[in-house]
Amino acid sequence: MSRYISIGQAASFLDISVETIRYYEKEGIIPPLHRDTNNYRLISLTHLLFLKGVTQLRHAGFSLEQIKQLHEGAYAHTPDMQFQLISQGLDHVKENILALEKIQADLMASLEQLKDFYALQNKGCHVCNVSEAFDITELTDLKLLLSDKDIVLPLSNVPAQGNLFLLKALIYKKEVDIDAAIDEMMTYCDQNSLIPNPAIYLKVLAKPSYYTGDHLAATLYLNLESRK
Repeated sequence: MSRYISIGQAASFLDISVETIRYYEKEGIIPPLHRDTNNYRLISLTHLLFLKGVTQLRHAGFSLEQIKQLHEGAYAHTPDMQFQLISQGLDHVKENILALEKIQADLMASLEQLKDFYALQNKGCHVCNVSEAFDITELTDLKLLLSDKDIVLPLSNVPAQGNLFLLKALIYKKEVDIDAAIDEMMTYCDQNSLIPNPAIYLKVLAKPSYYTGDHLAATLYLNLESRK
């Protein structure tokens, strides 16, 4: 049984490129590889374990220079230096974990927000009270509507008076898309004996680009005075 595998087999096993292994050898990150009679590189078990360690350290955030120092440390440096290098790598791993956990939380929150948005979109035009519309107890100040999750903009200078709103969720790119949606809401009011105030607000999702490209995901809120 051969004591060696090809560089291609090693690259496939470690999920790295052949060029990466060649670069590591060239830069002295790993010891010189064996060669066969045709000068092809061969990977021994020792080299394979060495490469696996380098790959793991790279994933942990170690720079190539740090890895080189760490491996040289086995021969040239004190154990304290090796301990320091590994500790630095672990600190970097912890920082990456915290950053990834934050990204995960943001993505999960955005996903829930998107689910709520599409649920609203599927309902079409519908009436709800102010607490259902804006998740607050009363509409007294637009500043109450500003949060890190969404942005609410008044589309008219008329303040909200009544407690009821007509909602419509939409994906839009231009202002004409909003105008068309408002026209649809006004038609809905006529057809369902609703009297618009009309105070209109546009609530835009904070992170629409994850899902809608250059379009924006938003909800229109038309304040209602009462039912006819």
